[in-house]
Amino acid sequence: MGEMVLGFRKRKNEEWIQGEIWAKIEMNFTQSDRVRDQLRGKYSELVHEVKKMTKLDNRKFVKRLVDEAGEAAGRNDL
Repeated sequence: MGEMVLGFRKRKNEEWIQGEIWAKIEMNFTQSDRVRDQLRGKYSELVHEVKKMTKLDNRKFVKRLVDEAGEAAGRNDL
């Protein structure tokens, strides 16, 4: 009943995560528990890879923001 009224909760896409990573995350969640148990090793590698990629994307995003802030400060544009 609540699903009909409110709908399903939508996941917020973080702007610093690239589309390639979202595809891997979706692949993680689409597998059933039975399939996940069968492919436990591959699943663990995929989780590790996603965490590593998101960490790198976050660093790139923050570096870009810092560079933009530095350029703006150099132009006295606050």
